[in-house]
Amino acid sequence: MAGNVKRVLILASSAKNKNLCVAGLDLKEKKLIRLVSNDKDTDGAIPKTYMSGAHVGDVVDISVLHPYPTKCQPENYLVNPNKKIDIQERYNTAQIIEQMKNLEYHEQLLLGNKGVALDTDEMKRNHVSLAWVHVFHMSVYLKDYNGKARTRADFSYQGRAYHKLRVTDPSYFDCDDTRKISEAYLLMSLPKTSFPPHDPHGLYYKFVASIFRVDEEADLDDLEDLLDLSW
Repeated sequence: MAGNVKRVLILASSAKNKNLCVAGLDLKEKKLIRLVSNDKDTDGAIPKTYMSGAHVGDVVDISVLHPYPTKCQPENYLVNPNKKIDIQERYNTAQIIEQMKNLEYHEQLLLGNKGVALDTDEMKRNHVSLAWVHVFHMSVYLKDYNGKARTRADFSYQGRAYHKLRVTDPSYFDCDDTRKISEAYLLMSLPKTSFPPHDPHGLYYKFVASIFRVDEEADLDDLEDLLDLSW
């Protein structure tokens, strides 16, 4: 492959400004990367047309122009919009988990704290914006916010309960019933800007960009008790 082509296992192709936030494993360098554009109107989202035919689990050759890190997202690479992606093969969930076994996130707190977001000081101390996270006792559900249904997730990580994290994995946008998952791996992502933008008190929300189930649908009778624990 040419020097500006990366072979990437796609781990997330999630919603961002009506386009896509795409991240994956650089198979040569064995590191997580995020693919971005220079489109300011979409905050660097990847156009859906660019990723046409490619899905999570696909191994693709992607032409990149150069690293494109920001203060909050050091993993970014700028794609070459004039070169089409080239799909090589497809991995199933077991193969993905095997590929990622040496890149699992092990910090005691999930991306810096036990909440749904980081403040500015916490974000300055944080050194990654992508993480491969092993979780248990997960519940994915819709929650109403001002008349709009938003997908949220609760789960246990390192024995600590996390609540109401934002989910951008599109396969969970229309879950009519709560989906209970006993064990999963997540690709977690942090944004490059706070919300509200340009607000010194804005927050950097944690996103569940992709969910990779280890189990099948499970009957977790103790889920609510677990997630009601105080930590």
